[in-house]
Order: sequence, then structure tokens, then C-alpha cells
Amino acid sequence: MLTIYTVYFADVTDIWRLKTKERIIVNLAGIYFELIFCSMLLLYSIIFNNDIILLIALIIFVSSLFNLNPFFPRSDGFWIVTDITGKTDIYKYSRKKMSEFFSNLIRLKPTKVNFSDILLILYSCISYTFLAWFLFIILIKNPEATFLFPIKLFELFRNMYLNHYFSLKDLLHILPSSVFYYLLIKYIYQMISNKRKLKKTT
Repeated sequence: MLTIYTVYFADVTDIWRLKTKERIIVNLAGIYFELIFCSMLLLYSIIFNNDIILLIALIIFVSSLFNLNPFFPRSDGFWIVTDITGKTDIYKYSRKKMSEFFSNLIRLKPTKVNFSDILLILYSCISYTFLAWFLFIILIKNPEATFLFPIKLFELFRNMYLNHYFSLKDLLHILPSSVFYYLLIKYIYQMISNKRKLKKTT
């Protein structure tokens, strides 16, 4: 998220010295204060009937929910699952555990799994299901909304600025497309960063 817009940053590297429950509390702290701030903006927008402040409150709220999603890399939800399972590279371990589990299941080979393994298998299964569903919504069910996203976004802000009109329905309509473009930009940025790192090492 730091690559898209400016946010307050706190170095919490030392939380690895804390216990699991304490690390989870630290990871939830940012979302907790975001929701408090969001509630204050929502109350202000209701009292003064300000649609722009309402839009800002909704953006912060959706961003907080998005950040709580454990299936997006380096989100607070991602770090919470990492703390619970005790695995630093959760994608690698979850894919490995899922592959081993289903491979043994097909071969009718007994598999010993503990609570952490069950979480990792479920995490990987849900991740792939969520990704498939998301791509289906974006690229197959509603491709026009994705391709016309810049125009729809411009119209939304134009109506707010010129006509003082805000439509929650229009905002929710472009929300999946905005997430898609956010992830696409982030993926491209990571690819460029990785290439630069490889050039420096060679």
C-alpha cells in the first residue's frame, strides 16, 4: 500500500520478540485506529450532510477490510495468519502442505496433520478459490466495468464535484475493478523491483 498512497509508517520489526498473542494485537492496532477515525468521519458526514467526508470514510473502511484480508500479501491479516501458524513464507508452506495432503489423499496414504497444517491447507485452498472467483467476476462476468473503470471513476468524482451528488451504488460497482487495478499495479511494481535487484547483484 505504501507504493500507492501516503500513509503513516511505524517500524514494528521488534515485535518478533513478543509472544504470538501480543504480535497479533500489534498487527490489529492500525486497523483499530483506522476504524475509530472512520467512525468520527462518518459521524461528521451525518451531522453536516457532507458527501465528500462520507466518501472518505467509506474508502478508509473498505481499505481497513481489505487490509484485514489474509489472502493479500503483507496485509495485516496476512501477518496475523503468519503469527498463528509460525511460518514466515506462508504461501510457500501452504502450497507445499496442500500438495502433500491431496497427493497422499489420492494415493490413500495416511497423513499426519496438526492444527497449524490444517490452517495452512485451508489457507491455500481458500486463496486459490478466492483468486479464481475474483478473476471470474472481473474478466468474465463483468469485463466492461474493468475496461471502463477510468471513465467510471472520473464520472464519480465529477458528479461529486460539480453536482454534489454521491452514489454508493456507483462506488460499489467500481470497487472490484479498483482492487484489480491496485493488484495489477502492485504486481508490475514488484516485477520491476525484482529485476532491478537482480541487475545490482549481477
